[in-house]
Amino acid sequence: MTHGELLAGEWTYLNIDGAVRVDFGAATVGGVLREKIGEWILGYNKYLGNCLILDVKLWGILDGLKLIQRRGDAKVKDTSHPIPRKQLALLYIPREQNESADLIGKLAFGEKEDLQLIETLQKQF
Repeated sequence: MTHGELLAGEWTYLNIDGAVRVDFGAATVGGVLREKIGEWILGYNKYLGNCLILDVKLWGILDGLKLIQRRGDAKVKDTSHPIPRKQLALLYIPREQNESADLIGKLAFGEKEDLQLIETLQKQF
């Protein structure tokens, strides 16, 4: 499970990770939404092209929060970065515990498309 310590109540956990390929001059971002007990809700990724790593992180947060808002979730636990919302808790998690978001983000290098949703949990995630 890749969401760190549990919070009391109902939360949606957002994990993001970005990837930059200097040889391609391109960056991607991926994210995973999970329920409190670690159950898969939704994955997403986006090809960003040439941009700074800070931009990669911010796109990941923005896209994740938009998806959460569309779902109507009131509480968010962003385990990557702080962004104000109704309620938000921030926890750092090591890359080794964030493998799903990392893998989903890297898949966008091959697609080179805007935001893609991954609605079905696959074995590698």
